[in-house]
Amino acid sequence: MPKIQSYNNKLIDIGLNLTHPSLIDRYESIINDAYDVGVNYFILTGSDYNSSVESYNLAKNNKLFFSTAGIHPHYADTYNNNDFRIIEELSSENKVVAVGECGLDFHRNLSSKINQINCLQAHLVLANEINKPLFLHQRDAHMELYENLIDFKVNKGVLHSFTEDKNIMRQYLDLNLYIGITGWLCDPQRGQELREAVKYLPIESLLVETDAPYLLPKDLAIKPKDRINLPQFLPHIVQRIAEIKKIEIEPLVSQIYRNTLNCFGLTDDA
Repeated sequence: MPKIQSYNNKLIDIGLNLTHPSLIDRYESIINDAYDVGVNYFILTGSDYNSSVESYNLAKNNKLFFSTAGIHPHYADTYNNNDFRIIEELSSENKVVAVGECGLDFHRNLSSKINQINCLQAHLVLANEINKPLFLHQRDAHMELYENLIDFKVNKGVLHSFTEDKNIMRQYLDLNLYIGITGWLCDPQRGQELREAVKYLPIESLLVETDAPYLLPKDLAIKPKDRINLPQFLPHIVQRIAEIKKIEIEPLVSQIYRNTLNCFGLTDDA
């Protein structure tokens, strides 16, 4: 199992798109700024062939980084067998801790539904074969995703960047999956259903992420001029969760840390 060093502040950003053009050229300063506020480790999201390879290359050379490898549903029409062969090879690497980002997105429908489903199922088979968790994306496709997870007996992974209501959340929790919470929680308008759901989310099933550079928390007192989200804002999201759930921040952070280790098969060498 990959090991991480224990720190007093044990925040891990489980969803960081560090290979995005808005971040990659200044990633060292971005990571230093996050580290200074207690975000100690980062799971870099692979969402297509290129970002999966690039995320892994960053992770294998930096002790603070881990990565995922997968094909986002937006790219289900265009990926090929060779692309997925590389995803399979990457997924077996020690520093790659999850299969995905994969899933279904019937909101934008940038790929056909049948190709999205076929692509998703390839990831489900792979994750089961190598016994690694899934990093799942879902938008306007809950029932189709849920049924596939049941059919393939999936019970290991996280619903990345969850944005929906408590009833949908409970169905994923029934599959023993974790729920990833982002700055969507901090959106005064769009985040209302999620804030209500978080009240009922057991802290034992909670993970946190920024999904940077996306989903900048809209209730930040001082926002970056470029409106780009950064991993240094992860503590703000955790604080909002603590306020909504009316619990102390320190035990919440400790529990989220343990959840992250459990979900991604990491060990604490403290």
